[in-house]
Amino acid sequence: LDIDSIADNIASFVNAYNAFDTFMDENASYDLENKEAGPLLGDSIARGAQNSLRSIFSGIVPGTASNEYQYLSQIGIQFSDDGTLEFDRTSFEDALKNNPEDVEALFTGDDGVATRLKELLNYYTDSSQGVIPSTIKSIQDQLEDLNNRYTEAQEDLNEYEEQMVKKYAALEEAVLKYQAIQEQLDSYIDSWKNSFKA
Repeated sequence: LDIDSIADNIASFVNAYNAFDTFMDENASYDLENKEAGPLLGDSIARGAQNSLRSIFSGIVPGTASNEYQYLSQIGIQFSDDGTLEFDRTSFEDALKNNPEDVEALFTGDDGVATRLKELLNYYTDSSQGVIPSTIKSIQDQLEDLNNRYTEAQEDLNEYEEQMVKKYAALEEAVLKYQAIQEQLDSYIDSWKNSFKA
């Protein structure tokens, strides 16, 4: 049994989770200093994924009730107060030496951590039915619909603008004609006035 190699894999796994947790902290929170909301703030999918992961890591592993180890915390993997995952390598290696079968069951059993993680990731990321791809497709469809609406509205606005330009041009022409008529009338009136004076 290559204990060092297994422990290295677990350490990498813990680091990967903590990277995800940091990503969530940066993108699903509100920055008070800059008064900016993260792009995932309030997103139910992101929070759901995070909560599901934490549940898998912190809860009892199904199917291990009769085993020596039922929780990851019993083998050195547990959450710290700040929400990150900690890995006590010494505790893990001791547990692995003491009872490798039960440690393996925590990860690779029918309902083990690795199995449930794979199912969870598939639920969220499957290319055909995953929650995230489906949501992205839905957003893309909405954007396409909005773009179509914008194009139609822009066409309507352009048509309205064209109508208004024609209407203004006709109105301007009418005003010019009215001014010409008014000048003629003024000329006639002045002429009449002058004829009476004569």
